Amino acid sequence: MSIWMYFAVPLTVLPIVMLLGFVGCKLDSEGQAPPGEPPPDPYHTLIETTSDLVAYWPLGESTGTAGTAGSAGSTAHDAVGPAPDGSHAGVYKAWTAPPDPVLQSDAAGGLLMFGQPGLIPNDPSRKSITVNGGYVEVPFAGVLNSPQFTVELIVGTGWDDTAIDAYRLVFASREEVGPNVNIRGVTLFANPTNHWEARIGIDTPTAAAAVADDPPILFGTTDFLAVTYDGMTLSLYVNGDLRGSVEPGTPYVPNSSRPLYIGAREDPAGAPIYPFAGSLQEVAYYSRALDQDEILKHIKATQGE
Repeated sequence: MSIWMYFAVPLTVLPIVMLLGFVGCKLDSEGQAPPGEPPPDPYHTLIETTSDLVAYWPLGESTGTAGTAGSAGSTAHDAVGPAPDGSHAGVYKAWTAPPDPVLQSDAAGGLLMFGQPGLIPNDPSRKSITVNGGYVEVPFAGVLNSPQFTVELIVGTGWDDTAIDAYRLVFASREEVGPNVNIRGVTLFANPTNHWEARIGIDTPTAAAAVADDPPILFGTTDFLAVTYDGMTLSLYVNGDLRGSVEPGTPYVPNSSRPLYIGAREDPAGAPIYPFAGSLQEVAYYSRALDQDEILKHIKATQGE
């Protein structure tokens, strides 16, 4: 049984943007907290010192404002790179939209709540964001679209069995190109059958998919997700367990121009779609495929081990 099964996090989704109080810890270039700030927790330190880390968005801002698809909100800091905002800072945004049963996109309620209870069991001081129509947009950068990669993050599910069957995106760096709408890039999401799924584009209209096997997602709980691609195999880990993998047979083709989204996905017109509903925290991107032992080490650090 996965160690994360013991840590259920109930979530409440409200129809407004709320701003609550917590001041996140910002590391300097050596992974140390500046004078006067609390030292980083073991998990944060471990992520910072894992090789080939490119960007790390803790999403622990205490307050902020949400922009719209056409305007920027406050900054989602990247803990990698020069202070205060890092090398690949994003902006917080939110939107509202009715459900679209044809596209299997749930309603976006414009919800973006800062400073929410954290998802790391041994460190309640670290906070998360709660979203339903809220998301982070990070400008395109080639280093965030490497030939091999790992995406790690911690999520808390905020929908239940009364919600429509929908795609709920937690991470997307994706584009559609050409008259055939060929897909490039990577996405990670809860699919309409409530299983975690990762897809990579191989420059064809159909992406290669790694779908988590049963059991399905448990509503109201926390999951540690990691998706890796090592140049041959796309692997999906849920709470440290390898739950799905695929060898596309055709090389992965990264996104070459579009922004990165956390909590949604960009549609072909450049507007957000497929809102995630729940909590998001500690999003990390590496330019190589972490192995399972490294992923398990990260999970154990959230337990103080």
